[in-house]
Amino acid sequence: CGWTSGGSNKDFLETVRLSDDQKRVTSAVGKGKKAYGGTPSQMASQFLNDNIERLGLTTGLGDLRLLNGKARLFGTNVEFQQVFNGLAVENGRVKINFDKNGHVVQMVNSYTPPAGALDQISVSKERAADIVINEFLRTTPHFPSKAEQQQQQGDVSKKIINKDALQLKKGDPQVEDVFFSRKERLHRAYRISITADKPFGSKQFVIDANSAEIVQTKNFVHNWVDGQGQVFIPNPVNSLNNPALFTSGAARSISTNN
Repeated sequence: CGWTSGGSNKDFLETVRLSDDQKRVTSAVGKGKKAYGGTPSQMASQFLNDNIERLGLTTGLGDLRLLNGKARLFGTNVEFQQVFNGLAVENGRVKINFDKNGHVVQMVNSYTPPAGALDQISVSKERAADIVINEFLRTTPHFPSKAEQQQQQGDVSKKIINKDALQLKKGDPQVEDVFFSRKERLHRAYRISITADKPFGSKQFVIDANSAEIVQTKNFVHNWVDGQGQVFIPNPVNSLNNPALFTSGAARSISTNN
């Protein structure tokens, strides 16, 4: 859904985005009129309690867990994690940004109301892990080492390896129970982390615990690319080789725009 004016909600934010079912605000930007005080978590909790119906949250905010809250010179940032039946909702977050005076200037809400949650499992952890390992191998090519290149007469082409050649980090794959929000409904899922030396990679998958569909993939290793760059010394003392230059105090021997 596109952005829309806050209309008569002048105590909220100026521009909002609604969920697909038009029942709750999922994003908002602008500047709220009300200034909040206290610790970061107190400020955020006050704002959320003031707007429970708009955001589609549960009364009491008991299913939100504080992830982080930091107050800085120019503002405050707070993030909550949604939980359901003691498990984290992998893609359920509420993030709030305040300006230095305590006014909300931005809010992002991926909270999903728990009504109608699919809290059952038909896929075992062992099967889910096997599916994810196959996906990891399919999407993580192996780049031969120098020794392998010599054995293969300089062949440096990437290739897909099979399970027998897979070299996992000790203890992997790590399988965790979570919920995942899909089409305005919470689904039981597994969050599976895999780190391997061969093929080299580190990824995290979320797989539906009923349909066995992989619904999210995070890659923590970025492949290298060829590129160009320039290195320079911006400090004029070094670039001009003149240690007598200075910019401190009222008197300056060189422009600060140098």
